[in-house]
Formats: sequence, structure tokens, C-alpha cells
Amino acid sequence: MECFYSENLRICQRAADPLTLISSKSPNLLNQCQDVLFISIQNPPPNSPVRNALRIFQYLKVIESISGKLFDLCYQKVQNILEPML
Repeated sequence: MECFYSENLRICQRAADPLTLISSKSPNLLNQCQDVLFISIQNPPPNSPVRNALRIFQYLKVIESISGKLFDLCYQKVQNILEPML
């Protein structure tokens, strides 16, 4: 997870593929990281970590404390015409 949150964009992008695979095969392994993952989505630039984090969330059973906020954030991103496609 430290690599996924790295300041270096290339390291972050390379960590996204294994995390996506882990989340699709064993989503329970990432359940304890949902709060931190959600916080990383709320910091907009650059866009690729946001897309990668949202891709990971598709496999997780989102905890109740962030589910509404996550839905709102996703809706805002889809609705914003200036936002790159997710």
C-alpha cells in the first residue's frame, strides 16, 4: 500500500495493477485500507491514482461510513465534463 500512495506517480501506477488483482481475488485483504484509499481519492491531481483507487473499490464491500461520500464523489466525477473518463 505504501507504493500505491507514493509521491512518485510511476511507482503509484505500477502498484495499482497488483492491488487491483488482489482486490478482485481476495477483497477482504483490503477492507482495512478503505478509509485511507478513500482519502486518496479526495485529493484530485493527478487523475490516474484516482481512477486506480476507484477500480479497486469496485471489488470491495464498501464500509458504511464512506459509502455515501464515495457515491457522491463518483457521481461528481462522472457528471463533470472536464474530468477525464474513469
